[in-house]
Amino acid sequence: MIDNIEVNTKEYNIAKSIKATNKISRYFSAPDFLFVVIYFGASYFLLKGFVHSDLRAYFYIFSLIVPIILSLRSPYNKGKKNYATIYFFVTKDTTIYKPVQNLGGK
Repeated sequence: MIDNIEVNTKEYNIAKSIKATNKISRYFSAPDFLFVVIYFGASYFLLKGFVHSDLRAYFYIFSLIVPIILSLRSPYNKGKKNYATIYFFVTKDTTIYKPVQNLGGK
């Protein structure tokens, strides 16, 4: 019986998809924050034995900066993260995909 009801869709704004993310800040969501914590934790607990004691502070700073940069949005691939862009770059088939070159406004 409900199939016979006609609704004027011009009166209503109907969402095509609902995509909600858990935002922690303007740039980071909860999975991004978790990625940073796991990356830093793994580098601290698993890799600190491989780093000279004089260089550990620099290593910890590096281990905190790298996952933050990797989890930011890519300026070259809209809607993707930097780690996804790097993955696509490393695994691409160079015989199929060619880069788009700027011909200086031509």
